[in-house]
Amino acid sequence: KFKEVKEQSKQGILFMAASEKMASILKEQGRLKEAYDLLSPLQAQLDADSLKSLHKIAYDSGLYREAVKLGERAYSNDPNYDTALLNALSYSMLNEPIPALGWLKRALSDGMPN
Repeated sequence: KFKEVKEQSKQGILFMAASEKMASILKEQGRLKEAYDLLSPLQAQLDADSLKSLHKIAYDSGLYREAVKLGERAYSNDPNYDTALLNALSYSMLNEPIPALGWLKRALSDGMPN
C-alpha cells in the first residue's frame, strides 16, 4: 500500500509519509540498504526523526562518512546524546580519534549515562 501511495503521489506530504513508513518497515526487516537507498535522496526533506533514522541506518550499514554528515545535521536539528554517541562511534570507525572524543564528550554532557 505505501509503495502505491508513494508512486501515485510522486511528491509532497503523502509521498514523504509513505517513503518514511516504507523505510521504517525495511529497517525493521533488516533490509538496511533498501531503506538507505529509499531515504538518502530525500534527506534534505526529512523530518528530525526520519533524519535520525537515516543516520542510524547509515551507521549500521557501515557508511561511516555518510553517517557523520547525517549525524551532524541530525544533531543540529535535535541535540541529544544518542546522536552524539553515534557520531563518536562513526568517527571512531573512520579512525579519527579527535572528533570521536569530542562527540563522546558531547554525548556525556548531553546526559548519556556512564
